[in-house]
Amino acid sequence: MEVALMQRKISKYPDEVDGYSDLGTALRSMGRNREAIAPLREAARLQPENAQVQNNLGTVLASLGDFDEAAAHFREALKLRPDYFAACMNLASTMRLSGDLAAASTYYQEALRLQPDSADAHDKLGSVYAQQGDLAEALGQFEEALRLDPNNPAAQDHVSRVKQTLGSLAR
Repeated sequence: MEVALMQRKISKYPDEVDGYSDLGTALRSMGRNREAIAPLREAARLQPENAQVQNNLGTVLASLGDFDEAAAHFREALKLRPDYFAACMNLASTMRLSGDLAAASTYYQEALRLQPDSADAHDKLGSVYAQQGDLAEALGQFEEALRLDPNNPAAQDHVSRVKQTLGSLAR
């Protein structure tokens, strides 16, 4: 029903970015990511300077495994809004998923510059350090994530695993 209403809005106002953006976002929230691409691309065409649209399109593309194009949209969102925390986190995650751990680390660090109290960013940066084999740095990030969010099950698990691994290496 909601999708049909948005499609009617687009038919009535084909040059307004909000209709396309809203439709793409709604389709994405319904798990219909492939269908979300076209309206989000149209929103980006109509308003290329809209950082949120760039980020939303990047999110959909990343979910479908198109990491290169997703990263381009996240970078564009950050060019438009250098303080856009969500786009920075999304770019870092995309770099991690594509195997570029150095870039992932850089963007998670940038995200932490933007929001130093983000337990999620600390936890994810810790995961990158762990993947790179730097367990001491990973533990520091996981412990900071846990300090910021003591009920964070991922951080709890990560701290436990790294301490266990470091204990095994010390023997």
